[in-house]
Amino acid sequence: MLCTAEEKELYLYYFLQRFPGRTLVFVNSISTTRRLLETLRLLQIPVNALHAQMQQRQRLTNFDRFKASAASVLIATDVAARGLDVPEVDHVVHFHLPVRKKNDFNNPGSLPPPGPFSAYI
Repeated sequence: MLCTAEEKELYLYYFLQRFPGRTLVFVNSISTTRRLLETLRLLQIPVNALHAQMQQRQRLTNFDRFKASAASVLIATDVAARGLDVPEVDHVVHFHLPVRKKNDFNNPGSLPPPGPFSAYI
């Protein structure tokens, strides 16, 4: 889905409401992670985050919370793309398109194939 920068959060919220399930949202910056985390919490979406400035213990806690709920959202920077093993993800959303080849978030070894309702926003 192609949209303006101002519409991205609106479309993400729509997607999360329209297609509930365990959703992994990849973003390209820590500031975007923090902004979306606060926005989605205000909208009462069960959401957690992973980024490079978090302590490893907090990353593991947030990841465990994500895996424990059938309808949760995990917002992650590329730190989560490396070696992330999530067996039952319903949706994968790329909030920003990957810029570099080495940030290929759909590496077949790390994530299952996206479900029928996955999106690039």
